[in-house]
Amino acid sequence: MSSPDRVVLEGVPRVHFYEGGDECPEDITFPSCLRAWLQYMGDGYGCKLAPADAADWRPGCGYAYLVGLTGLGFWLRWDQAGDEGVGCDAMLMAEDPREPVRRALDAVGHEHDILLKPDFLAPIAGERPAPQAGGCDEAQFRTRVIESLRAGRPVIAFGVAGPPEACLVTGYDEGGDVLIGWSFFQGDPGAAGPLEFESSGQFRKRHWFPDTSGLLLISERGQKPPVAEAHRRALEWAIQVMRTPEVRGRPSGLRAYRAWFESVREDANFASLDEEALGQHYRRHDLAVGFVAEARWYGSLFLRQVASQRAHVSHHLNSAADCFVAEHDLMWAVWEFARHGEPHEHPRRFAQPWIRQRINPLLRLAWQQDEQAAAYIEEALAGW
Repeated sequence: MSSPDRVVLEGVPRVHFYEGGDECPEDITFPSCLRAWLQYMGDGYGCKLAPADAADWRPGCGYAYLVGLTGLGFWLRWDQAGDEGVGCDAMLMAEDPREPVRRALDAVGHEHDILLKPDFLAPIAGERPAPQAGGCDEAQFRTRVIESLRAGRPVIAFGVAGPPEACLVTGYDEGGDVLIGWSFFQGDPGAAGPLEFESSGQFRKRHWFPDTSGLLLISERGQKPPVAEAHRRALEWAIQVMRTPEVRGRPSGLRAYRAWFESVREDANFASLDEEALGQHYRRHDLAVGFVAEARWYGSLFLRQVASQRAHVSHHLNSAADCFVAEHDLMWAVWEFARHGEPHEHPRRFAQPWIRQRINPLLRLAWQQDEQAAAYIEEALAGW
């Protein structure tokens, strides 16, 4: 139902954390939201469970393709001190948080505008501050959301109903006082804050501007680079992501791996921790395990997609993909050691030296696989 005060786009795919079943996990928020946006707009990149029927090239797993284009399939971040121990958030990947977003949209051939609050754009050595509402124009955000939705295009927003990660805004009500959409965090009141819900299950968020860090407004499909050029740029970005040792004052890429397994190795990091601090340490570790498992698995699919189009370097790319699959499997092995008993028991189990003595070599092996994958990708680029 649409009116000047209310527009809701019907049929925008829901995005959410994995809930089991036949669907593949899509737990990395931005590529999942972009995949859903493209699918809704009729420009999807396929699914191995339901392949797209199109004349031009389709990779077979659109989510994997976007995980590769953004660089998230190749990334890792470690923050021993803060709550952002790892990053599933594309906005933490580069000094300019717009970089991975731009690269993905350029590769799929869509013009776009990225509106971010000033705090989000500033180069930060240390923690990213909470977004501030005072330095940005709420009216501009509201106008652009309404214009996009009235044109039939959902908006990818950062925040709204949860932390400043991607969500889909699919409608508005009460002239824009209420935003409607899908958020990965809408089922968690502690993360999403007070929400109402549509009969469809979509969230309704009032007073949304203070909790919105930015907007990605995507236009209709335009010119996109040749597939080979898009792939080359993505692989060059992958190497940059893996080889850059620090982003925003935190270890990144391969160096993040070292910081991670060193934090797990040192008994001094655990001896004096109270229950709350130990829980935070374990959560950082556990999130890293889950992120690497998913990111490298889909990263391997992306590399195989590229290899299928570049026969003369396919050996290097498939070898890199094999390394990523090994990393995925090693993460599941890491989980086997700490995830026994009830969830509340996991941190104390993780703190036991004999458990970490078994986990740490697995993390080192994963780091070595990551290093080898980077070398294979560099060889592929050298022979491109």
